[in-house]
Amino acid sequence: MWLIIAIGGIVFALIGRIKEYKGENFIVFKRISLLITALCFINFIYSAIIYNSYFSNTSWRTFLETMPGDSKNVLICIGLSIYVNFVPISIFRK
Repeated sequence: MWLIIAIGGIVFALIGRIKEYKGENFIVFKRISLLITALCFINFIYSAIIYNSYFSNTSWRTFLETMPGDSKNVLICIGLSIYVNFVPISIFRK
C-alpha cells in the first residue's frame, strides 16, 4: 500500500515539473508530492523502529535484509520524489 502511495508522490512531482515547465501554477502539486513523501518517510522510520526493537545491535545491512521488500522500494521512491522536487528546472530547459 505504501509503495502505491509513494509512486503517487512521484507522479505528483512529475506533474508539478510539467506544469512548471509550461509556466503554469505548479506549487500545489509539489506540495502534495512533498506531503506524500513525508508521510512515506515517517512510515519508513516507524517500521524501522519496530523492526529495530527486534534486532538491536545489528548493522543496517542486516536490518534492511530483514525488513519487508516493499520498505526498500518505498525508500527508493522517497529518494526519487525528493530528487524530482528539488532538481532545478533549468536542467530540463534548453
